[in-house]
Amino acid sequence: MSIFKKRQQVKKKRHWLKQLMRIERAVISIVILIVGLFSLYGIYYLIVFGSSFTLTDIIVKGDFKYTTSKALLQHVSARKGDNLFWISMENVHEQLNLNKWIKNVSVRRHLPHALLIYADEYNPKAIVLNTSMQFIDDNGQLFKSLDSGDNVSFPIFTGIMGLEESKRKQVLAHMLDLLEIYNKSIFGSDYPLAEIHYDAIKGYSVITDKEPIQILLGQGAYRAKFAKIDRLKKRINKQRGKIQYILANDLARLIIKYKRFNA
Repeated sequence: MSIFKKRQQVKKKRHWLKQLMRIERAVISIVILIVGLFSLYGIYYLIVFGSSFTLTDIIVKGDFKYTTSKALLQHVSARKGDNLFWISMENVHEQLNLNKWIKNVSVRRHLPHALLIYADEYNPKAIVLNTSMQFIDDNGQLFKSLDSGDNVSFPIFTGIMGLEESKRKQVLAHMLDLLEIYNKSIFGSDYPLAEIHYDAIKGYSVITDKEPIQILLGQGAYRAKFAKIDRLKKRINKQRGKIQYILANDLARLIIKYKRFNA
């Protein structure tokens, strides 16, 4: 056999060897891919259909004063024994927000067996009498209608029925400011507040809960007006009789009406 033919045969063998090596590598890659897919499916099956991630506990974290963890969870459809990865966090979030006391809430999976819920309540400051009775928070947000069983030991805001939305928001903001000023006053510490009323002509007035006293404040300068009432408080209390009302709408003067006791 000539040298040329031998070289040709060697080249052919090398070519076939290269082809076989490529096929071998392709087969190995396919096998690895198949094994990997089966492994992934096994992991998926274990997670989704297995018992390794079943829900055994729902943990609620929050400082609650007006609602409870039990009341919060009564709307949640997730139950113990459910697979954690079948539970929609979006649905749970929406269900938690059905409790109107809740201002902010977040929920997440806490592997391997729990749901973790963080919730914050609204901070109610008063009850607003409008077309219905609603709680208002310290930011002026009307967040919940009054239901039976709710805590009603809050001042009532009245006189806003029929106001346009922009005017209503303005009046409620003034009422919240007035509420804070009153509660910080010396007079307010002795006479808890029952109601703040708005009148388009007369302005704002407050009515106390203890031995009802109406204080007409008019418009503005509420801090200065209560500072004046506090300065004169001793003189006011020295007078004989029960205070019926106080006219404090004019900062320059204070008019007090007493109901005299019978001798």
